[in-house]
Amino acid sequence: MAVWLVGIVLLFILSFSQLKDYMQSGTKYSENYSLKSTTTDTLYLKSADNINFDWHEKNFDMDRIKIIVKDDEQMVIGEPILDIERSYSDNFEVVLKKKARGRSHDKAVENAGSIKYEWHQNNSEVIFDQYFTLEEGSKWRNQRLQITVKVPEGKVVYLDDSMEKIIHDIENVSNTWDSDMLNHKWIMKKNGLTRVE
Repeated sequence: MAVWLVGIVLLFILSFSQLKDYMQSGTKYSENYSLKSTTTDTLYLKSADNINFDWHEKNFDMDRIKIIVKDDEQMVIGEPILDIERSYSDNFEVVLKKKARGRSHDKAVENAGSIKYEWHQNNSEVIFDQYFTLEEGSKWRNQRLQITVKVPEGKVVYLDDSMEKIIHDIENVSNTWDSDMLNHKWIMKKNGLTRVE
């Protein structure tokens, strides 16, 4: 009976110790990236599968987070969420907002800073990675990445079908579902994002 009681007490202590790592949340803002001038008023958004892995029973998937085995190494990857909003400047912009949890606010901000993510612009085309990773040695602390593409009024975005994995609940005047927004051009008007017919 005493062994059971000691086991329960140890389980409680270990559980509480682990939960403390998730008690505070923190956000680390990176700077707004103003995109280079393009030759057209249309910005073409695409995504690339930056982590090539075979999906099989050794991998785990939960709430936009995956634990995968690649080259016999276990790896935590996350799926960013991309949204589109109005830009109040004359330029297209990309904003990356990183979030995480930790024992303290400072530790949560540090954990958010461990997110590694790549994207690049090639004239009027912007290519986003489909996954983010963590710096080597970092622990999973519910890291999240929100990408916002800001579009000036009168300018257009085209959503390539490769964007399906990362777009999430993009507000538009016709309440079009995200998957139905793909392979179409959308112009930012006064009343919001509108499909170009």
